[in-house]
Amino acid sequence: MESFFYLADDIQELAGGKLLLVGLYADRIVYIGLPPSGEKPTSEKPFGIPNLALMLNLRELKPGDHAIGMRILLPDGTPMTDELAPRQSTVLASGAHNVIVKLSPFPVKQFGRYTLSVQVDDEVVTAAFFLRMAELDALAQAKTTTPIA
Repeated sequence: MESFFYLADDIQELAGGKLLLVGLYADRIVYIGLPPSGEKPTSEKPFGIPNLALMLNLRELKPGDHAIGMRILLPDGTPMTDELAPRQSTVLASGAHNVIVKLSPFPVKQFGRYTLSVQVDDEVVTAAFFLRMAELDALAQAKTTTPIA
């Protein structure tokens, strides 16, 4: 199975099998500015990015029904999300299927390497993306965050 990973502010599925990716992070890195207090995110007090979308485009799948599950791992390896129970998805004759995850807000508990893990039947595919603290010269490009109550 071949896969391609995309990270964006939003991903929408349009008619005719087209996709609209808004705010694509080509390097898979989201730079985040700290709030005025300088406080860093923690599991107890996460930050919230207004929205973040992840897509794993899977190819070369056999047409038919497949059990597809996913989860996101924090940089320390702990699950950010509970593993979503596999659900049945039908792959069409093209052999391609998109797994799209949209989180609004996206809770930032740690900076570092996050992992999207997708299981298709008995095969697991992973993709990495990064949340980094913005340096002073990158603040103009940084996402704004708000504390999550």
